[in-house]
Amino acid sequence: MNILVVLPRIPFPLTDGGAIGHYSFVQHLSKQYGNITIATLNTKKHFQNPEVLQSFGTVYTHTIDTSINPFSLLLSLFQFTPYIVQRFYDKQFTKLLKEVIIAHNIDTVIIDSPFLGEYLLDLREWSSTIDIFLRTHNVEFAIHQRLSQTESWLKSHFYRISAKQLQQYELLLMKLVQGVMTVSEIDKETFLSLGVTTPIEAIPTCVDLQRFPPLSLQRKPLTYFFFGSLDWAPNVEGLEWFIENVYPIITEILPQSEFHIGGKSPSKELLNLCDNNGILCHGMVPDANEFFQTYSVMVVPLLSGSGIRIKILEALAASTPMVTTTIGIEGISFRGKSIRIQDKPTDFAKEVIHLLQNPVTENELSNQRIYIKEQYGWDAVMKKAIDFLKAKKNQAYRTL
Repeated sequence: MNILVVLPRIPFPLTDGGAIGHYSFVQHLSKQYGNITIATLNTKKHFQNPEVLQSFGTVYTHTIDTSINPFSLLLSLFQFTPYIVQRFYDKQFTKLLKEVIIAHNIDTVIIDSPFLGEYLLDLREWSSTIDIFLRTHNVEFAIHQRLSQTESWLKSHFYRISAKQLQQYELLLMKLVQGVMTVSEIDKETFLSLGVTTPIEAIPTCVDLQRFPPLSLQRKPLTYFFFGSLDWAPNVEGLEWFIENVYPIITEILPQSEFHIGGKSPSKELLNLCDNNGILCHGMVPDANEFFQTYSVMVVPLLSGSGIRIKILEALAASTPMVTTTIGIEGISFRGKSIRIQDKPTDFAKEVIHLLQNPVTENELSNQRIYIKEQYGWDAVMKKAIDFLKAKKNQAYRTL
């Protein structure tokens, strides 16, 4: 196979789950298979030097501005293509993809996000015989469905419409590819339950334990933290829920405790919320591993989302105890007592307080790290992905 991977952004630095998911996939695909070809958008929001990917193969880039246009956003509510997909589309990138496919004799294309669906449609219209695979990091429409149940009336109305658009769009894309790779069995079952007949394989996003070596740090007692991208709607929604409903309970019982937040792009509203409540917001954190191992307990209060929360896997690799929700841990296999799951504010707060007052033993945390290494090691998972690509090639020609 001559493989081309198409990315929605240059995934660097490795400070958010999306970047880590894209980067790790091409890194370990290249490691297992050899040099690959990468074509990536270089968004103005996440603009990076393409040199960060050049050790994995030949890299082509196209600069694009994905900034939100309010008029286009409103207009998209009456169109088939979701606005989040429209933002990533530029016909010049389609032209580049065709040139790359011809120049490198590409026979297998991996579209690494449904947000790149318009390029998938362009390539399929251009060629019914090229093998195209779709990799999904979430069930995107499910995220919007969940957000529609918790947001304000106006946002809720938007998310209901966009959820319907995304569901129709994602299912259309899956009819036009040789195979679909999801990051969890739950996502796979969701698509199968909707009648998808295209072959689907769960290829989980894994974690590099080398990035999270044990550190000789003494965790600060009575401290808990959140870590993740602060411009991702499910993270912001969960944090606001936590600060409004859970944080006051913990503070009342443990007034000397500290809550720390780490992550890129905190909004002014979130910063004000932190200032008004005595919460320490660090913004971009230079070393995730050190952050994980500095404080006592991680909280992951997700109320919406899909796929696999990579930050949870990273925290587990860093031997960090945590409290999360049913949605937060969805799709992740774990064992032991270092993860507590609660969905109600009072119960969530009680678990955080319990872990702060009764730290998890080092033996339990060590076992947690070993389990993550066994279940989420990249080598075995990427071999599974390559076997899937080879097995499903040329199985059926797909046309619009």
